[in-house]
Amino acid sequence: MPKTEEASQDLAEIKAQELANIEAQMEADAKAMQESLVVSTSRISNAGKQFTLPDGTVIGPKLEAVILGYADASALYPPNYDPNNIQPPICYAIGKANEPLIPNAKVEKPEAPTCEECPNNEYGSASVGQGKACKNEYQIAVIIPGHTETPVTLCVSATGRKGFNSSMSAILKSFGHPSKAIITAEFTDAAYPVVKITGGKPNPDAVMHYNMAADAVQTLLDQ
Repeated sequence: MPKTEEASQDLAEIKAQELANIEAQMEADAKAMQESLVVSTSRISNAGKQFTLPDGTVIGPKLEAVILGYADASALYPPNYDPNNIQPPICYAIGKANEPLIPNAKVEKPEAPTCEECPNNEYGSASVGQGKACKNEYQIAVIIPGHTETPVTLCVSATGRKGFNSSMSAILKSFGHPSKAIITAEFTDAAYPVVKITGGKPNPDAVMHYNMAADAVQTLLDQ
């Protein structure tokens, strides 16, 4: 093989290796970015008081769902928070409901050792109004009968948490476990979307959904 052809082949191999290295680094960077996001890609949107599934299917103002379990979550976002263009949070925590929250291990610079003692979790800390700078919510793992076979995430904001607790108590009293019930999620009369849980009818696939519950909740906690 002439030296010029041999040199060209060597150069092509070097460039191919460089490209492979760059692609590998891009993949690693993308994975790191995804892991830093508190907002799951499986999250149901409630923009405009319309439930929209992660695949883009618009359900409307009412949604039938099976609750598998839920987690407590708090997130502090950068200034100029825009719910329609959510950026990765500065600090966040996800934990089992009704247990103390601490910043997630992936947070580089936690705002405080625990959420309870964080000044951003105090009423009046928001830049506008008397609310909290840190956004509190419940992240609920649900199955949408007829639409999803794997769990997706329905979120209830701070103003809807008290109502959700009350509804969950009623569901547990009536059915024993939330996976036994198909509930209805809809919106309150608030100007902005506040999800409330109502009703409850027997779920014919309760056993199958119950068997999915533990993994679904763990997925929420592992974000």
